[in-house]
Amino acid sequence: MAKVAIKYDNIVPYGGIFYAMNEFKRAGLDKLVDGRLNLRCENYGYQYSDIMLALFCIYLCGGDHIEDITTILNKYLSTAPDARIPSSDTIAREQNVPSLYRHTEEFLSVLVVKG
Repeated sequence: MAKVAIKYDNIVPYGGIFYAMNEFKRAGLDKLVDGRLNLRCENYGYQYSDIMLALFCIYLCGGDHIEDITTILNKYLSTAPDARIPSSDTIAREQNVPSLYRHTEEFLSVLVVKG
């Protein structure tokens, strides 16, 4: 009997990253981040949760620099459904926002409690 293998077109070399992105949203971390840091201006296009998810993706995929999101990961992560991947300059610009650092300790303590 012959075996049949199903091949998906959106296979990426970073196994499980789509699952991690879905879990980030399923667990409500996107709403938690946007709720604690408030929403950015709608004209910007990306919210703090999109930037935080991009930072997680860089870390989970073994990236060394923020620029890895644009140079290496973007072509793979953009194939994910509902992907909103900011560029490296957007991520770097938001790392200088004081509110992102002010709420980091509170955000991490909520994650520990939820986990």
